[in-house]
Amino acid sequence: MYQDLFNSWTVNAEKMFAPSRKMADLTIASTEKLFALQMALTQGYFELGMKQLKSMLEVKDAESLKSFVSLQAEVAKNVSEKVMADAKAVADLNAEVGAEVQKLTQESLQSVVAPKARKAA
Repeated sequence: MYQDLFNSWTVNAEKMFAPSRKMADLTIASTEKLFALQMALTQGYFELGMKQLKSMLEVKDAESLKSFVSLQAEVAKNVSEKVMADAKAVADLNAEVGAEVQKLTQESLQSVVAPKARKAA
């Protein structure tokens, strides 16, 4: 008797907690993706900054200063494009996670609504 009760409770608990477990898995996976993206972006900006510092150290006279300053417009353009691309990458990741959350929510609602509809019929 107790074994049947325990088995029934286990099955019901698994069904009840399955959506929460899926949401936790999704949260962990999306957090890992976001952190990996942020690490890659940070590395890229760090390398860009170091390249700029090294270029600045190459300035020795008026001519090299003029050359350095003239390249800054190109650097600014490249940074601007990189910022836009990086923002798009983050937005795409957020949209992907949002779609997955919406799908999971719909599945969870269907698992609640469908049994009630069957019981009412």
